[in-house]
Amino acid sequence: MALTLAERDEVDAFKFIIDPLTAAASLVAIVVALASWYRSARKPLAIDRLVIHQKADKSTFILSMRNRKDYPIIIKQTQCYTRRYFTVQKNPQRDQSIKSR
Repeated sequence: MALTLAERDEVDAFKFIIDPLTAAASLVAIVVALASWYRSARKPLAIDRLVIHQKADKSTFILSMRNRKDYPIIIKQTQCYTRRYFTVQKNPQRDQSIKSR
């Protein structure tokens, strides 16, 4: 079935509108996917402020942290936060040790 000249003009006008819309939709989808990947790749805890008071016999640490994730995070020890780099796990695994008889 061949299209008439008027029908071809209507199809071309339709393509002229639809092509930029599909390109914009794909660009938005790519940006949203990259933003969600970036948010999920970030560490769950951020240190806002760390103040260290050192004396000859003792040290005092004041640690101010921010939770970036939706789930609660329990901090069991703060020894790892005295260094510049630290690691936090969402579900820490217990060591499975085999007892010898």
